[in-house]
Amino acid sequence: MALAGLYARLRQKQEELSRLRICQNELNSCRQDFYSQETICLEPELSSNTWAGTLAQAFENIREGAIVPSYQDIHTNQFSHILQLVANKITRTEQEIAAIKQAIAAAKAAAASQ
Repeated sequence: MALAGLYARLRQKQEELSRLRICQNELNSCRQDFYSQETICLEPELSSNTWAGTLAQAFENIREGAIVPSYQDIHTNQFSHILQLVANKITRTEQEIAAIKQAIAAAKAAAASQ
């Protein structure tokens, strides 16, 4: 590949890496915000003054048995999974950048020896 093409590819990968790091930071921030809002799943608190009876109990069971665990799954498993995918992509992109830099150095050496 021509030297100009290698430099263009290097710039592209460096921009990609920058975007991935920004994404990773934003996801971490969102994860913290999401975690801090877990109590919203249990609001409003149901009392005998607000809502009582079998429907209220069924609603509370759904909230505690399905909504809260789903919310916790998003925080612990799904955020972790996507953050790991982004971290893996960052690692691959860094490796690609290193390979492109090596190719640039090799191309420069080859051009200098001619």
